[in-house]
Formats: sequence, structure tokens, C-alpha cells
Amino acid sequence: MSIFAPEAQASYGTVRTVFVPRSAFDYWTGPSRREMSVTLSRGESVHELHDVYAERRDEDADGYGSAVADVASFKLAQTIIENLPAGLPSPEPGVDPDGEATLEWHAGPRRVLSVSVGADHVLRYAAILGDESTSGRATLDGRSLPEVVSSLAYRTR
Repeated sequence: MSIFAPEAQASYGTVRTVFVPRSAFDYWTGPSRREMSVTLSRGESVHELHDVYAERRDEDADGYGSAVADVASFKLAQTIIENLPAGLPSPEPGVDPDGEATLEWHAGPRRVLSVSVGADHVLRYAAILGDESTSGRATLDGRSLPEVVSSLAYRTR
């Protein structure tokens, strides 16, 4: 069930594996850091998206002058999560200071993709993949990620 479209329901069965540092100190210690695996379903990812949206429904909810969460951006983010290809891990939802939903894939300190979902259907992305980094914009013209973004997400695994 969606807080954005209460009548919409979906079935979620795909799981994802992300690597989470055991402590903030471990995160900054580089490749030798310890990691643990956490597996979440698409449904749990959508639930996280709803939680993030609920936390930012009020202006300046974070105390740093952030904008109200953009409901159109969050609806698009939910659509993207629900339509990810079966082999692609679910992203970690978040929100930018401007209120746009973000979707992030993490597989370590040098394997990260961050995508800001614009209500105008423009995805702004930045990725670090080992020694390589890239950023750009892509237009969401359907229900699924544009090829350039999905190929970067696959590379974060």
C-alpha cells in the first residue's frame, strides 16, 4: 500500500544486499573496514521511502532549512523501485535538501550510485565505481530507470 496512492498495491519479492559499515569510524578507514550484509525486499525499500517522506512533510523538518518533501518526486521514486529489473538490488531511499527523493546503491566506500529523482522526470546521478567517477542527467520516460542509470546501478554490486 502506498501513502502516495492508497489504491495502489504491489507484490514485492526481490531482495537486495547492501553493505553497511559496523561503525562510523569503520566507514572512514577505507578498504580494510569490516562490513555486514543486510538483505531487504522491494517492499521494505518502498516502506523506507514512505518513512523518509513522512519525516520531511513539514518545512525545515531537519532543522537546517530543508524544503518540504516533493510528493511528485516521491511518487516517481516509488514507481522506479517497483519496476526495477529482477537482478538489480533495491536502492536505499533518501531525500535531498531541496525535497527531491533520492535513491542510492552502496556496495562499499568506492562503489556508490546516488540518483536524485526530479518531479520533472529528470534524474540527476553521480557514481563512484572504484577509481572511476561519473555524473549526469537522464530523463525518465517510462516506469523504469534509463539504461545509463541502470547500468551504473548494476556496477555497484
